[in-house]
Amino acid sequence: MKSKKNKFIFKTKAETLDSLIKLLGKKYFCEQIFFNYNKWLKERDEIVLKIIQKFKKKIVVRSSCHDEDTNITSNAGAFLSVLGVLPNKKSIIDSIEKVFKSYNKIKDKDQVLIQPLVRNVSISGVLTTKEISMGSPYFVITYDDISGKTDTVTSGLKSKSIMLLNGNEKKLKSQRLIKLVKVVKTIIKKTNCDALDIEFCIDKYDKIIIFQVRRLTKNKYLNFNIIKPLIKKIEKQIRSNTIFSTMADWNPSEIIGSNPRPLALNLYQYLVTDKNWYLARKEMGYETVPFPLITNFQGKPYINVNYSLKSLMPESIPRTIKSKLLKFQLQTLSKDRLSHDKIEFDIAYTCLNFSFNDYESKLKKDFNKKEISIFKQCLFNQTSRLINEYENEFIKLNNQNNELKNINLSESKGSKIDQAIKLINHCREFGTKQFAIFARHAFIGTSILRSLVSIGMINEKEYDCFISNIKTVTSEFLFNLDEVNRNKRKIDDFLLLYGHLRPGTYDITSLRYDEDPEFYLSKDFRYKGEVKKTDFLDKKKIKIERIMNKFGYSFSPDKLFSYIGESVRMREKSKFIFTKCISDALKLITEWGGENQFSRDDLSFLDLLSLKKGDKKKKITFKRKEFTNSNKLFLPQIIESKSDVHLVRMPLGQPTFITKKKITSKSIHIENNEIKGDFTSKIILIQNADPGYDWIFSRNIGGLITAYGGSNSHMAIRCVELSIPAAIGCGERMFVKLKNSGVIYLNCNEKLLKVIE
Repeated sequence: MKSKKNKFIFKTKAETLDSLIKLLGKKYFCEQIFFNYNKWLKERDEIVLKIIQKFKKKIVVRSSCHDEDTNITSNAGAFLSVLGVLPNKKSIIDSIEKVFKSYNKIKDKDQVLIQPLVRNVSISGVLTTKEISMGSPYFVITYDDISGKTDTVTSGLKSKSIMLLNGNEKKLKSQRLIKLVKVVKTIIKKTNCDALDIEFCIDKYDKIIIFQVRRLTKNKYLNFNIIKPLIKKIEKQIRSNTIFSTMADWNPSEIIGSNPRPLALNLYQYLVTDKNWYLARKEMGYETVPFPLITNFQGKPYINVNYSLKSLMPESIPRTIKSKLLKFQLQTLSKDRLSHDKIEFDIAYTCLNFSFNDYESKLKKDFNKKEISIFKQCLFNQTSRLINEYENEFIKLNNQNNELKNINLSESKGSKIDQAIKLINHCREFGTKQFAIFARHAFIGTSILRSLVSIGMINEKEYDCFISNIKTVTSEFLFNLDEVNRNKRKIDDFLLLYGHLRPGTYDITSLRYDEDPEFYLSKDFRYKGEVKKTDFLDKKKIKIERIMNKFGYSFSPDKLFSYIGESVRMREKSKFIFTKCISDALKLITEWGGENQFSRDDLSFLDLLSLKKGDKKKKITFKRKEFTNSNKLFLPQIIESKSDVHLVRMPLGQPTFITKKKITSKSIHIENNEIKGDFTSKIILIQNADPGYDWIFSRNIGGLITAYGGSNSHMAIRCVELSIPAAIGCGERMFVKLKNSGVIYLNCNEKLLKVIE
């Protein structure tokens, strides 16, 4: 009879390391001494002498409590460890006593682990062999290759992070990390456990040192076979020389989220990114790119950046120059992936503003003088025509928007689903395309205003002052709410105007304002409505006109500033109008669902086609399973090649800071509108915030942070208008750290965003 292989048992931190040293040898581990509390009390002097004799230089005193790392529990980071302890009696005793005192209730068997302080650290960090939130089959390596310290990752300071699908080290470029993964795979084999949390460092001689190995205690972890078929399907969708982004152009991460429900994604595609996105640009004189803008990677929406960049080029540019421009812009983005949420500012050049010289200097490497001159002239013609003709264009678009208000569903035949789809089709014809045109005008306007900052004609404070004086629907909303709170307006009248708003414009699971007004609307809010002086524009008008003449513009500075203000105002008004249409359609679908025993959650897994026909219960079950699996799949924000699907790099993010203010405050994370409480002077965290979150501005918030969005996003505009300090688009990793924190320091002037506790 064959003898059974001994099962590896995870014990305390020290005992687990001791067992691994016996299995693997000392090659990847430190020298160590460990002892329990009972022994410490009885043999303190002998233990201290042994430590001094064994370790001649600085040491680390680590916790090794029985409640910390076991087969069934993990209290990672719950107890104290002291680094850099001098090898003398007093320092050693003091440090050991501190570690023991950090245990909640000291037991005789609780231990302390002594290791040497590793010098010449090149990389330090933590590797988990599973993604811990979803249990997905990724090696997640979070590391610091800058500071030379061993505790920056575990203490929550700035670090880098990569996710390696199924531990496939061949996708890594770093030989050191490849070697680390191989060592970890050996540990997995020896322990017969594939769910591990490992603290490590690599010194400048490329020696790998494992500080601790603990078992991840989540009950269920996924097998790679769950993810494998999804990866294969995505690989077939990836084309060479094409870049995909979650945050470029129409920015799905900000508007519908990085993993939206099927109905939300279907609505967004149907109303915007299937067709209206390019029809709007075609109407304005940009290149026609008659293809869907979004590629659906197994439930995760990505913008086709190639299509986006093509569509942002004036149609009049010669084809040969367009081809060179696209290649140049894609290469620029490939070298600076963090710019993918700012391609209209940092990568493309869609109008002729006053900072063209900066862009021209970049073009000179790949374009000759004639090509640059032609490109500049095409930009001039496009920009000049759009501004000169904007009054009549805005009247036409506004009249089309107003058609959305005139639809009469009472005369419509058919079910509530039929009425809802009629509303959606009406919105597609008279709403989202018009909004897309207004939004492009607003971008041109703010781009020109920003260029005045970049050339030093106005400063940031003056820029903010101008934008904050543009009174949009948000100002009207807050003024009217103030009237309600002062008993000058009835709440029912207020809700007739604003009741359709909902966080998550396309999300049927999100309640409207009129469905939960007590939550959304603060009774204590008072509207300040201060108007800031913009006389600086009058003082600088002559100088601005000279610059305009130098660029060849014939319209006046007054017309330019009127265009900028009106384009921003009309963009927000148009958004307000078309989102009402969507919200009313979702309300009808919700009512139909209630009549037919379908919850909001059920309905969120249907698309427009399956709402009309087919076995809805079967479709919901199938789509719910697809959605669950998609949540377990992790993809990078930028995809250039198939290898990007296997190796996900998680950037910390570079947020857009709004205002020059600073604030240190407690934070409140809003998720699914479930958080209630006093928002006054708090920093509010919202992953992706659309117009339906405007209610937060009635709560006297102190600041705002979002994971997604850019300088031209909805929330950025709101915060400028209301002078609220904000960090818009800080990225997924930073957002996760912030939402789990207590107090945040937000300094917009210094562009600093820190966790205080």
